[in-house]
Amino acid sequence: MNNWSRSQYQELPLQQIHYLVIFGNIDESLPPLDSLRYRSTGLPEGMELEFASREESPELWEQFQKGPAWDSFCGSVPTIVGAIKESPTCVIARGQIPDSNSLEPLGNIIGIITSLLDSGGIVVYDVLTATWFDALNWKMTVFEPGLEGLAKLVVVQHEAEAQDASWIYTRGMRRFARPDISFRNVPNNAIAEAELLVEFLTYCMMDGAVIPDGKELVFKDLPPTLSNTTLSNTSPIRIRCSLSGSLDDPHFFNFFLQVSIVTPTSDS
Repeated sequence: MNNWSRSQYQELPLQQIHYLVIFGNIDESLPPLDSLRYRSTGLPEGMELEFASREESPELWEQFQKGPAWDSFCGSVPTIVGAIKESPTCVIARGQIPDSNSLEPLGNIIGIITSLLDSGGIVVYDVLTATWFDALNWKMTVFEPGLEGLAKLVVVQHEAEAQDASWIYTRGMRRFARPDISFRNVPNNAIAEAELLVEFLTYCMMDGAVIPDGKELVFKDLPPTLSNTTLSNTSPIRIRCSLSGSLDDPHFFNFFLQVSIVTPTSDS
């Protein structure tokens, strides 16, 4: 796709939620935004930038710089951890904007965050996905690719659920005003294929598609191991997507689509 349009857009009564924190040494008196350089026309209505200092609000540093996501980030880029901990300021970019058939408002937000990184920022913390980006990683994977880089703002994760099965789920779809995805009891020998399926559904919804509650979908190229049943030993694989959760869900903070395999009958 060469622009910000969502080719599969269907309206849903949800708003996009955005919540990111940029740590560094950022002066509140920022230079004028270079719209051409950052591909941004400014902060969308409904969004706000809040400046904070470590001296006056140390709880912000304590709140975000702990937990598994922080520990993992520290292990991946240990050279800048000290600078982040001692960073004197941060900028919180958060708000809600109406959903639409264009992702240009999100592109505007990404451009502004990139400009903050060029104005003293060190890292970006994405609160919705509990993901840290150092400045270089953000620019190379999120900003530079344009529309395609938005996929980096949704994460697909998996956790062990039983001895031979895992739970695969997404985080971050709320920023696209779409439900997240939950796929339970995935056989461990089919995790890669299940992640591809989840990524496909995620991409479609990022592009504006709406998957109705109870919708059944057929995938012809998925291996039979995904179904974990002796009745299904050939493709295609049929799945059902059932809407669940709420905006107060403690895991997703969002609605989610529960994906399940439709078990074929012996005469189907």
